Amino acid sequence: MPRLVVRLLRGLRDSWLIFGVALALFAAAEGAYRLKLAMSRTTVATEGQQPGHPYAGQAWYADFYQSLNRRHALLDPFLGYRQAPLASRYINIDSAGHRVTPQPTPPSGAPRILLFGGSAMWGLTSRDSATIAALLVPALAARGVGEREVVNLAEGGYNTTQEAAALLLELASGRPVTAVVFFNGYNDAATTLVTRSPGHTYSERDARPLNDIGRRGFAATVLG
Repeated sequence: MPRLVVRLLRGLRDSWLIFGVALALFAAAEGAYRLKLAMSRTTVATEGQQPGHPYAGQAWYADFYQSLNRRHALLDPFLGYRQAPLASRYINIDSAGHRVTPQPTPPSGAPRILLFGGSAMWGLTSRDSATIAALLVPALAARGVGEREVVNLAEGGYNTTQEAAALLLELASGRPVTAVVFFNGYNDAATTLVTRSPGHTYSERDARPLNDIGRRGFAATVLG
């Protein structure tokens, strides 16, 4: 066999071995990362169900907490982020990223009551049936308020800047709105302390590295 062919075959063999070893290392690193992530989620869920937790003795809480940990956020060009759709027993998020509020199906074109806020309004510790929005539904009915739709537009971590943008987007849809309710305070103060100026969001710090990907040069991007 000609020496050139032998050298070529050996080169292909060595290249394949190098590729295989590199692939194995990447797979091992990915597996270790996923294992660490799974262990951290399990730890968080376990800590949330310690005997001292206010809801630890409730039959619904373990399932609720597992669903809470299944959430993940999607990037939003105007608001920073929204929750991805989720279907579970106690936490449901619709295709628009809004927490579902149990209520009778309103007629088409019914006026809406929009609720804005952070995690407290969203219901971080509450089942769908026990959020502020859900409790508002029977309270309005008891006071004789006519057919309307209560919409929970809150999101964990949102501040007034994000909520104002969300309100503008809702008004631009042209659907009638009866009332708008804002429940804020903590996130406006906290984001100002973190960023050193008002009007910023928690998600800016995470969004900037994603925005910079591809702007640095090939080698820097790969190393990053």
